[in-house]
Amino acid sequence: GICWSSINNGKCKELMSQGVTREECCASNAAAATAYSDEDLDSGSLFFWRVLGGGVQCRPCR
Repeated sequence: GICWSSINNGKCKELMSQGVTREECCASNAAAATAYSDEDLDSGSLFFWRVLGGGVQCRPCR
């Protein structure tokens, strides 16, 4: 999935890393601020959701 550096109203825009598991994403010290989404999106889909869709659906680590 994708690891995000922030979450706003259940949506994420600030990408931290791709191709990671929820455990990897949420294990860092910054987990209180990070979020995770299960699906891996290609660059076109990422652009669409981040710019036009208001963000990608994601869940906070904590």
